[in-house]
Amino acid sequence: MTCRSSAAWATLALAFAAACTCAPSRPPSEEALAEVRRRALYGKQPQAMETLERWAQAGDRGARRALADVYATGGDPASLENAARWYRLAAEAGEANAQRALGRASKRGALGLPVDLGAAKRWYAAAADQGDSGSELALGLMAKNGEGGPRDLEAAARWLERAANHGSAEAMFHLGNAFANGEGVPRDLQRAREWYERAAERGQPAAIQTLGLAYQVGDLGLPRDPEKADELLREAGHPHTDDDAFSP
Repeated sequence: MTCRSSAAWATLALAFAAACTCAPSRPPSEEALAEVRRRALYGKQPQAMETLERWAQAGDRGARRALADVYATGGDPASLENAARWYRLAAEAGEANAQRALGRASKRGALGLPVDLGAAKRWYAAAADQGDSGSELALGLMAKNGEGGPRDLEAAARWLERAANHGSAEAMFHLGNAFANGEGVPRDLQRAREWYERAAERGQPAAIQTLGLAYQVGDLGLPRDPEKADELLREAGHPHTDDDAFSP
């Protein structure tokens, strides 16, 4: 579906929701939901917010998560409480993004929630079961750092590999570190380099910097190449990442 048709769907959905005073309407498509979310979140359009409320009240889990996203930007206690409530309703219905959001909030003590590493791990695990790379990355880093349980480098490497295989450039970088240092996996500089290179291809700055330093001194099985090193180190200062920018 094109951007123009997505916007048209959203316009029709907004118009229908505004006109309907009976049963709440449901979003006609994921594209329309994304457009209405954008209008509510960035355009601050009251009509878009009302439409999300209708869809969320009707039970659509995507709309519940989108509504929570909007409330989470409010900053005041009432908005944050609403964000946590809608995230929870979406998460309990199986919405992976909402599960990840609750995992992060529980880990950080955000959205008015107390710090609860056990809850963080449970919500991250629920999203990870659906292949959510950000949650797999979070579980890997928690296992590596001993958060919410004893430090477990082997479990960390397994979670990081899952996240990397699902496209997380940050996980690829951390997995490269695991192989470079022999943390939870046998030390293997070739595999470390391969993961660094995959992360660098996606614009991950730490991986680009690591490869630059490797070319500078001839590490990771790479030849010493000052020109290549300078090129990569300059690029590391101006990255263009394709990662989802998830921060556990």
